[in-house]
Amino acid sequence: MEMRANIVLDAALISDWISRLILLDPGIIDDGNPEFLKYLFFPLTRISAKLFRDSDFRMASFKGSYYKPEQITQADVDAYMVASRTENFVNAMVSMLKNYTDPDELSSVGQVRQPVLLLWGEFDRGNPPENGYILEKEFQNAELHIIPGSGHYIHEEQPEMTSRLILDFLKN
Repeated sequence: MEMRANIVLDAALISDWISRLILLDPGIIDDGNPEFLKYLFFPLTRISAKLFRDSDFRMASFKGSYYKPEQITQADVDAYMVASRTENFVNAMVSMLKNYTDPDELSSVGQVRQPVLLLWGEFDRGNPPENGYILEKEFQNAELHIIPGSGHYIHEEQPEMTSRLILDFLKN
């Protein structure tokens, strides 16, 4: 359910205020979600939504996304789960799952005029670096950096390198 890239691309195409884009492992080519998400119906949407409130489920999900799963701590999971403790979280997740569509962001990538920084985890299993190489060619003006020793959560696994690349991109 990679929706962030869709929002960023839409905003870049309609706004003159956006001068650059920074995308971290965007799920534009493949969001890494299992196909069955497209076919969820009640009560499966509610059951699936409730999983995101389950600490063990979230821990397993993170461990599958990290290059070094031992880096993820319970405190990290708890921080990511703050939103899941809000009053209408399950209803919001149910709505999102029921209304899930698979947007075709790739068709709009070539229209983006702004410079784009693509940062990718070297060992991202759900969204492999090969997708980054494809996107770098599809954007009009993109630079791709593969972050060594990281999976999907590059900002967590390699925060110094990720920050340095972002700051350098914004300065130039």
